[in-house]
Amino acid sequence: GVRELSAAMYRKLSTGQRRRVDLAVALAHRPDMIVLDEPSSGLDTQYLRAFHEILEERRAAMATILIASHEALDVGLADRILWFDQGRIIADCPPSKLVGEKIGDFVGIVKALDDERAATLAAELGQIDGVTRASRDGKHIFYGGETLREPFVAAIERMKVDSYEIRPADASDLLDLMTNATQREGVSP
Repeated sequence: GVRELSAAMYRKLSTGQRRRVDLAVALAHRPDMIVLDEPSSGLDTQYLRAFHEILEERRAAMATILIASHEALDVGLADRILWFDQGRIIADCPPSKLVGEKIGDFVGIVKALDDERAATLAAELGQIDGVTRASRDGKHIFYGGETLREPFVAAIERMKVDSYEIRPADASDLLDLMTNATQREGVSP
């Protein structure tokens, strides 16, 4: 996505366009070791997908890729996650292990819910063992084992909530959980 930018002066490009050019320059020689800090920052969805495709191609070619990121899609690419707390590594394992230990196998997401109804739902679901809650971008997210699915659906139907999602947990959910832990406990994702 940088060919159309080749005639423009770098300093006249937008932030997103500069980001694309920077990433293209960094990856142009197809390095075997790639170190990126917040690589998705400033990229719109279209270019983010293309960037992740390029990273997947490099990974398939056995490149080592190290990413420091706060973007869920970047975290979802990981083969291994290092979770830091005050400069110490508190977790060093595959995402699937962290997902299983910290999240469970179920995610329920409620959108467009006022604070009072969100608090009611959180209180009800919070009585179930192993349920964790996070809030991000106006969404209320509940994590837990399979035992959470039925009570979640029942509560949603009883409260007549229109906008919700139920799905299996995956590595991209770790970011929400880590971010929520940071806000509650001072843990750094």
